[in-house]
Amino acid sequence: GSCAAVLAAGCASPPAPPPPPSPAVTASAETDPVASLEDAADDPAIWVHPDDPALSLILGTDKQAGLNVYRLDGKLVSFLPSGQVNNVDLRQQVSFGGFAGDIAAASNRSDNSVTLYTIAPDGAVAEAGRFASAIVEPYGFCLGLPGGVLTAFVTHKTGEVVAYALLDFSTARETARIK
Repeated sequence: GSCAAVLAAGCASPPAPPPPPSPAVTASAETDPVASLEDAADDPAIWVHPDDPALSLILGTDKQAGLNVYRLDGKLVSFLPSGQVNNVDLRQQVSFGGFAGDIAAASNRSDNSVTLYTIAPDGAVAEAGRFASAIVEPYGFCLGLPGGVLTAFVTHKTGEVVAYALLDFSTARETARIK
């Protein structure tokens, strides 16, 4: 019996060394709080000013109320009451449906849509339109340019993804669906 214990102990791996300590990271700036309570602040996107990076902006969703626009020092510049927008993304210097410029978009659970915004060269953000999402309660969201086509990718908490080619500020064509 004791011989088996010695053999088994000889096969055991030595204990793993402890992981190195994680570095402490502190924020150099923080955005003003969102107006809504509980789990409301979500998903930022950074717009880079075309001439002066110091004038760049942070777009962040208030999942209960709309889109917040902040300066880089975290101060709120504007609020767009677009509804229950969840995730936001943006693309700069894009063209679609007669528009050329910078655009942001967000999944919107208020009306199962994607809300589109324009971003002017001076940083002014304005809601420009919406198109319906085939996904009820759209959550995850991003914009891309596959093949040079401005495309919105909308996800659901089940993992379903729908891709839409943007035709204009109120029309999009479903181009792919993954379940």
